[in-house]
Amino acid sequence: LTPCSYTLPLHDALPLCNQRQPLLTALALVPSAWGGRHHQSKELHSAEKLQMDFETALITYVAALFTMMNPIGNVGIFVSMTADRSASEAKKIAWACALAVAITLVIVTWTGSGLLDFFGINVHQLRAAGGLIVLRIAFSMVSGDQSHSSAGDGAKRRNIAIVPLAIPIVAGPGSIATVIVASERHAGLWAKVDLSIAAIALAVFVAIIFSYSRAIADWLGEEGMSEVSKIMGMVLAAIAVGMIAHGVTGMIPALATSG
Repeated sequence: LTPCSYTLPLHDALPLCNQRQPLLTALALVPSAWGGRHHQSKELHSAEKLQMDFETALITYVAALFTMMNPIGNVGIFVSMTADRSASEAKKIAWACALAVAITLVIVTWTGSGLLDFFGINVHQLRAAGGLIVLRIAFSMVSGDQSHSSAGDGAKRRNIAIVPLAIPIVAGPGSIATVIVASERHAGLWAKVDLSIAAIALAVFVAIIFSYSRAIADWLGEEGMSEVSKIMGMVLAAIAVGMIAHGVTGMIPALATSG
């Protein structure tokens, strides 16, 4: 039987065959049109999935960077290092520290590992060097020597906002490494903008937390702050030893597997 073989009389069947050709042509175009719409739908779904993946990665990045910066845990260190300062000066130090942290992390976001490569260093060396600086500060806190914060004029006294508060305590090697990994994984322009905004927002949060930490110092009093300073000095020394150990084992991997 042919496609136009019907039980109808011939003079009735011929018009149907003539009408059927445009219909068949239209039906043949349906899969092509549906395929185009399906392809566009797949592209839209892929774009939405990439956007959702980046949003998830951004949330993870913020959580990881917040953990590395540890603003709440560093309140005790900030209070101890600014115990001999006035409340207004402590707030200035807090905001200067936050500004230094924001500038550091934004620069690292846009330069990635290129900044470290420019100076010929890596994260492990930075971690070990930062550990030595922090360890020196920890020793002075434990011994009750506040020369790192009280010596010299006002300009020199404010230097603790950058070193060691901003670098390496808040924006330490761990924070820098977190930013480098995220910036290299998400190298797009707008992705870097989002990463920069996140870093600035966390720096502002650090400033706010540090600014209101003065109430803790007033509540503890001079003797209480002296004891807290020694305790936080021990904590800071432990952190410093860990930074040095991780830095050394990162530079010499054989030490991590020996023993």
